[in-house]
Amino acid sequence: MILKKRYITVLFCYLFFFSTCSHSAQEYPEWFLYPRKFNQIIVGYSYNGLSAREDAAHMFCAYRDCIVKGYLEFFETPRADAILKNSNYHYWFAQDSVAAVQEHLHMLEKFVFNVITGDYTAAFYLDSCEINFSPPLPRDEIPRPAWIEHSYFRGSGFHYGVGMYTAKGRENDGWKTAEEQAIFSILTNISVNIHKTSLSEKNPTYPANQTFEEILFMSVYFHLKDIEIVERFPDVTNHLYYVLVRIPESGIHSPIINKAVPAEKFEKK
Repeated sequence: MILKKRYITVLFCYLFFFSTCSHSAQEYPEWFLYPRKFNQIIVGYSYNGLSAREDAAHMFCAYRDCIVKGYLEFFETPRADAILKNSNYHYWFAQDSVAAVQEHLHMLEKFVFNVITGDYTAAFYLDSCEINFSPPLPRDEIPRPAWIEHSYFRGSGFHYGVGMYTAKGRENDGWKTAEEQAIFSILTNISVNIHKTSLSEKNPTYPANQTFEEILFMSVYFHLKDIEIVERFPDVTNHLYYVLVRIPESGIHSPIINKAVPAEKFEKK
């Protein structure tokens, strides 16, 4: 029995060591880092109980045509660098089309983030096509892009948003969250209903020992089409994951202003 326990312990340590080593030395596929080069590919993650195939079908439908509605909250404190964020928003899209899309997804390739947790991402396609992959890039050889220095910018008829998130344990969670933040970086730079409310320092609704000067509410209500992931960048040293998203100007409409968002409402940030 003791030998069995020792064997299990040694096996677990080996798997942990192997996963850690393979994770740190892993090579990212080109289709994952530069999806803009592979328009036919749909990327999916194993995420929140969904398989990568299910996630790919959901995101394919949502990014083609969806409604985003909800609000963001910014709690401003006396310290200029201390802003707490809360959010409550949802995506609406054609759920009945997800099953139909999923049936026609074919996996091309996948790679595992962590062998112990089983987290992975995969590349799928809907129709028969020829795709030539270049050799994967080692993590320490991925060039640092200039776009990570911005949160939002415009160009050539598109709005670009940059999202960033850190995740030391679950890398796919980091990528998914960064992707979502990139989309909201675009939306919050376009058009929002904004109002402020002063808060009492002794308001029991909020955390103890925290003084708030005011709360900023930003409501979002958009009809989005043709959301596209352009590029991804992993900052391996700091465990930061960056995603660049773009949406065409013609693909952004807001019921709040009841028309396509005019270009003059934007400024580079």
